[in-house]
Amino acid sequence: KVFVLTGVPKEAKPETSKAIHHLGGVIESSLARCTHLVVATPSRTEKYLAAVACGKWVVPPAYILESDKHGEWLNEADYEWSTYMNTPAAKKLNLKEPVLAECVSRWRESGGNAFEGWVCAVFVAEKTKGGFEAILRYGGAQVMDVGDVQQYKLLTHTFWDQNCDNIRAQVQQLPVQNCKGKSILHLQTEYIVKFLTHPFCDPQGLLATDAKPKRKSSKTTQQQKQQQSKKA
Repeated sequence: KVFVLTGVPKEAKPETSKAIHHLGGVIESSLARCTHLVVATPSRTEKYLAAVACGKWVVPPAYILESDKHGEWLNEADYEWSTYMNTPAAKKLNLKEPVLAECVSRWRESGGNAFEGWVCAVFVAEKTKGGFEAILRYGGAQVMDVGDVQQYKLLTHTFWDQNCDNIRAQVQQLPVQNCKGKSILHLQTEYIVKFLTHPFCDPQGLLATDAKPKRKSSKTTQQQKQQQSKKA
């Protein structure tokens, strides 16, 4: 068994790591080489969503510690987050998004490859682009370089930050005129999460062109006006 630890409290890591080694397990940093992701709480992190998308075992630290107490690896299915979320210990965590735990076993049992057959381009800020692309790739999608316009005719999906200005105009400017007769879904990035967590997610509810950018707070707008007046 090969483990990646993420989101495990700092004070719990030494004990968890020691238990893994004691039982003959290996700790890795790369999700690609692991069999299990150990996470204290299901969340929308890159590693968590990528592990779900490619069908990894996703378990809490309790799986490691309880196995060590018994001197052998216990059955993962009893500790997989989809099951573990119903235990008294997990209920104390008051999970904000239970669907993030519920979907784990569904994708593992189906073999992962959640995004198989997708050919995608991601149009978001550079600081978040790599994360979305990694999740898509782990799920079996092909991710294109947005600058490679010659390949746009292969696209099945594009993903956009819902806070981008004038998304509709940007979508219309994409060089997809060679895609006649082919429907390309232009979606908000939220669809990636919804697709993983909801078995029947309707893309029509998350089209990029329907996105409504968050309005800047009046406080922020007032500060900007003050700064502009000072410059003037």
